[in-house]
Amino acid sequence: NLCHSFVFIGPKQLSFRATSSLSLSHLRLNRRISGMPSLRADIGNQFQEITEGVPYSKFFCALALDPDLNVAVKQIIDKASAEEGLIKSAQVVMFFVSSLYEATAFSYDIIFEALKQYLPGATHIIGCTTGCPVGPIEPYGEPSEIEARASLSVVLASLGSEVSPAMFSMSTESIRKYCKSPDDNIISYDRETSSDNEVVFMLATEDTRPQLSDLMCGLEKRGRSSGGVVGAVASSVTTLHKPKLFIAQWSGNEWAKYDKLTSGVVGLALKGNIALQTVLARSCVPVGPMFEVKEANKREIMSLKMAPFHSDDPVASSVTSSPLEQLDAVLKALPTDQSYSLKRELLVGMVPESPSVLSKAGASSIFDSAQFYSQKPIAFDPMTGSITVSCLPEPLQTNSESESPQAESGQTFQFCVRDTPTARQDLQEASESLRSMLQNIKDDQSTANDDHPLAVLMFGSMERGNKVFRYQSWESRQMYQSIKDTGFAASLPLAGLFSSGAFTNRLSTASSKEGATTAAVLEADTLYVLLSEQSSKPVPSAGSVVREEKQAVLKISDILTAVEKRMFDDSEDGVIVTKRDPESAHPVRVASMDYFIPEKIPQPSNFLESLVWDREKEVDKMRERFQLARALALAKAAAGKFPSRDLNKILRDIKLRNKLLSAGGVETPPLMIEVLRASVNNGKLTRYLDTSTNDGYAAYSQFPGDCAAAVEASDFAVNIAAIGCNVDSGTFRGQYEDLEVIKKRTKTLPVFCNDFVVYAYQLFNAKSSGADAVKLMCSVLSVQEVSYLVKIGRAIGDLMCVAVVSSKSQLLELLAPGAVPGLQAVSISSRNMRLWKVDPRKAERILSDPQVQQAIAEKRKENPDFLVFQEAFADKEELAVAQKNGVDAVFLGEELLVGGEDGRGIVKAIQEWLL
Repeated sequence: NLCHSFVFIGPKQLSFRATSSLSLSHLRLNRRISGMPSLRADIGNQFQEITEGVPYSKFFCALALDPDLNVAVKQIIDKASAEEGLIKSAQVVMFFVSSLYEATAFSYDIIFEALKQYLPGATHIIGCTTGCPVGPIEPYGEPSEIEARASLSVVLASLGSEVSPAMFSMSTESIRKYCKSPDDNIISYDRETSSDNEVVFMLATEDTRPQLSDLMCGLEKRGRSSGGVVGAVASSVTTLHKPKLFIAQWSGNEWAKYDKLTSGVVGLALKGNIALQTVLARSCVPVGPMFEVKEANKREIMSLKMAPFHSDDPVASSVTSSPLEQLDAVLKALPTDQSYSLKRELLVGMVPESPSVLSKAGASSIFDSAQFYSQKPIAFDPMTGSITVSCLPEPLQTNSESESPQAESGQTFQFCVRDTPTARQDLQEASESLRSMLQNIKDDQSTANDDHPLAVLMFGSMERGNKVFRYQSWESRQMYQSIKDTGFAASLPLAGLFSSGAFTNRLSTASSKEGATTAAVLEADTLYVLLSEQSSKPVPSAGSVVREEKQAVLKISDILTAVEKRMFDDSEDGVIVTKRDPESAHPVRVASMDYFIPEKIPQPSNFLESLVWDREKEVDKMRERFQLARALALAKAAAGKFPSRDLNKILRDIKLRNKLLSAGGVETPPLMIEVLRASVNNGKLTRYLDTSTNDGYAAYSQFPGDCAAAVEASDFAVNIAAIGCNVDSGTFRGQYEDLEVIKKRTKTLPVFCNDFVVYAYQLFNAKSSGADAVKLMCSVLSVQEVSYLVKIGRAIGDLMCVAVVSSKSQLLELLAPGAVPGLQAVSISSRNMRLWKVDPRKAERILSDPQVQQAIAEKRKENPDFLVFQEAFADKEELAVAQKNGVDAVFLGEELLVGGEDGRGIVKAIQEWLL
């Protein structure tokens, strides 16, 4: 509030009456207002003149969760009322409404009626249904992704004098005509073409997907989207609800345009002082070689040829075959579990450029830099072997006169599969890219440039969210942290939706000429859009920003970031995994009624729970094939086939040897090595992927044995206490047969089994396969369940059970007097079980706690052979700290990220940790 007698605007001194009060919190009084009309003494009479002269835009977003749509809209308005002047000045409204309100379809009109009543200045309104609105429950707070629940996200925009809005809508038939005809009058646009900067937001229905690339190119050629096009395909929670689009324009005292569409597109164009930048985060990884499209019929790809840099044989690289034949060859080259994933999650990646003109490194960089455009195939023709996709990427320079973009010979083609580690990595890099963009704007503000960011829009995919990241609101909150880190959290809203596909014409590839971009639909990826005032500096393209960031990231990180640590603190966690119920689904509440959605399967609440549920399903199948009684009989008879190896004796021998050495000469405790074929965050550790031949499959099967034999024969074998593997067949690519292979290939080392144990049946299988010890996770099992399984382990032949804890509360509950009789060992993990990432020094903090030290001391008085292990290390310095803390041995598994094709790779990795 102005309570002073003078205010300075540039070099001019203007007089005010001290008794007047005017809030200018939403104005930007700077040198650009030099042309503002002179102010009279009465401020109240000058308010309109001041706002007309200020070129400042403001965006606001809020999310409401009430099952009554009328109440939800009112909640949004109440939150907006707290922003001074916004209710009267908001001209543009974008909303994303959950399709669960479909139960009362007529109530969609409530949105427009309420907006007309409470927002007198709103003239342009667009929206659509979605399966997941995104936005902050509290204005400018952390965003939430509300999947399969009634919710409403609304974006309000108060546009400054330098930005003007316009609207349009097109039916599917109009889009076809518009793309084929040079006539610009087909589109119902409410202003003439202009050379000014113009940003277009579009919402589309599923049936328009094939024409979207061509439509974006058509808008660009006609000068309708010089600032870029971004948008999303409307979605719904279930197939029972048909996605809808909404558009309304208020003129005078009546609606000049008011439609609810189930087919077509609606658009909002903002012309003037506004700019957009895009960031792309993918969720899939390329599989097999790249191909060049040799023959195509519109969107049907008929034949492919392997990219020339994949083979030195000119004859092999010139062979042309159908896409299904090439897919079959790729499937045969993969292990069974990976080929199953490819069949279930197949995606097609395409790039407009030809691989023939690229070097091998250049072509690879297209995919490594996330510049390819992935989507689901919509049809396969078994007669011709062709694959049809819904929409193809198209360069903006293309003079397309066809009904829809065509796959042309020379385009790059790649089979892809959805991949959680890749999605996590790309999301992290997208977050860094957004942070870099915001920091550039912030740096500009410290100079003469006074532009500022307006909003961040998130156009996600229904194929991502909880399904990929295993945690609700994970994606949007990672991006919000970038906003918070750059100091814009109090003024920069983040909102959006999960769609059936995002699209834009502001994408670039690694080989694109400067300024050249591509129009594409992204079905499995997320598009982030940063809106800001138009800067005098060149706006970096999404491609260049992402490539820049990727050069700085050498591998997927397994370390918990500071952001993740704040958001997912598990220091006080107990059991965080619930048992899977395959027959139920989450209830959805609408108004006063609860109902269940048949298509909506139960979703895990954290990453560990998703791993355990997947493992539980696999074990259930095993129990059907191999009965419990037979498994128990084999476990009891295992002593004859695989004599037990005493882990306690091995550890005593190692400690005695180390004690005889020079004092302080040994800096690391005994090691327990876990051999893995793959890991959650660090990808695949083995290169044995060609299992189509007998030799290849044998090598793949013997990989754990090769590693175990190499470790036992190494120079540091005297400090190895045990060796083992993870038998989870899903994420870690393990199997119980690996235990047998390791047992047979080693002579004295005890063998341990790492598994997500939920049944005693798994202990029977581990024992019958040669295991001497097995891990039990206290984040999965209660203390009573651990106690039961420890008794089972002793009953079937002294199978040592190692209880893995990840918090102080878990450890104290486990070591309480009488809690788990006969417990022989505990392992303290630095891993954050909610995310399955390493929290540096977490185990050290737990071990240094006085209560924990007292509990361990009392346990060792009760049982002198009680063992304390440690696992999940961030760096080698932690090994030395573990030795000082009196840890008996340490586990090394996922830390051994190696690419060796045999045991030499893991030996080299262990040596790196020991140096």
